[in-house]
Amino acid sequence: AAAVAVLFVVDATVGIQDVDEAVVGVLRRSRKPVVLAATAGSSRHALVIDAQMRPLFAYLRTLVAPTSIFAASEDWSSSELGSRIDRAAFELVLLVESGFAGKIKDESWQSYQHGYGSAGGTELGIDLDTDLMRLATGGSRVDRG
Repeated sequence: AAAVAVLFVVDATVGIQDVDEAVVGVLRRSRKPVVLAATAGSSRHALVIDAQMRPLFAYLRTLVAPTSIFAASEDWSSSELGSRIDRAAFELVLLVESGFAGKIKDESWQSYQHGYGSAGGTELGIDLDTDLMRLATGGSRVDRG
């Protein structure tokens, strides 16, 4: 059976890899809600989800659950980690059962159009032919090797 939701986990000390970019592209086209999660060796990376991952997923129009999960080494024996997982799972169940992700994708995102300034971004010196910009607008990464 096909998945009805996604748990997207990265190692915050390494960041998003090429394979992660491919998964994000699939998520962008899907109608599946996502829980964002990250692990790291210490709590120094605790904000990676909200400061880096959540804005990227929002830009790619992926429906993300409000609660994310971060776990550093010291969190594995903590009951608070279990509470965060339970809360994120509950939110994900509500999103799946309501069909909200599919309704948003079907009804409002068709009219969504990116704009890069009045001159198509040229006045700002934005290179629209980069891997990141192609991925962000629904294209794919160019294999350069």
